[in-house]
Amino acid sequence: MFQNVDEAVEILIDKLPKLDKSWFIISISKKGDKIAEIIAKKFNLNFDRLFLQSVPCPQNIDCQVAVISEFEDILFNEPIKESFKITSSSLIETIRVIYDYKLKQDRKTYRGQNRNLQIPQYISKVILVDNQIETGFFMELGLESMKRFNLDNIIVASLIIPEYIEPLFMNKPNIKLIYSKKVEFYTEFDDYFMELTK
Repeated sequence: MFQNVDEAVEILIDKLPKLDKSWFIISISKKGDKIAEIIAKKFNLNFDRLFLQSVPCPQNIDCQVAVISEFEDILFNEPIKESFKITSSSLIETIRVIYDYKLKQDRKTYRGQNRNLQIPQYISKVILVDNQIETGFFMELGLESMKRFNLDNIIVASLIIPEYIEPLFMNKPNIKLIYSKKVEFYTEFDDYFMELTK
């Protein structure tokens, strides 16, 4: 158990390679922003957020049937689709509404303008950051969205991962996974900290 998030971030930073100006830090969630900001300040680098939005299952809103990125990349949760007998085409209108009225609004609030994430041309390496990787679904789409940029290396960085996540990223070319703590069974993020700052 960590004392607080700052302690967990310091452990994560100690596992990073030496970062120069060819690196860029990208958070994939609001909760990942603080971690991305700490890493960026530590190495005097720039950071931004890649906006991803969950699409709830129409039959059960507690289930995530898809994720869409600000670049309009879509990753479907195939087991959920099959369980509820949902077709991709039946979700398109729902995904479009979520993209237009949720993701785009959040992005505009964050950046002050309605534009997609931009990575400078001189950047060849990025760190994709989140506070946790519970299923790997969001991070998989984050990696898919990075394919449009000319990157040599990507580090996937998270404070906490369950054991079953590690194999998902182990054999991907030019991708390295680092984390502060690996747990056998993931419960809730708050359970791994003695104190949390609001």
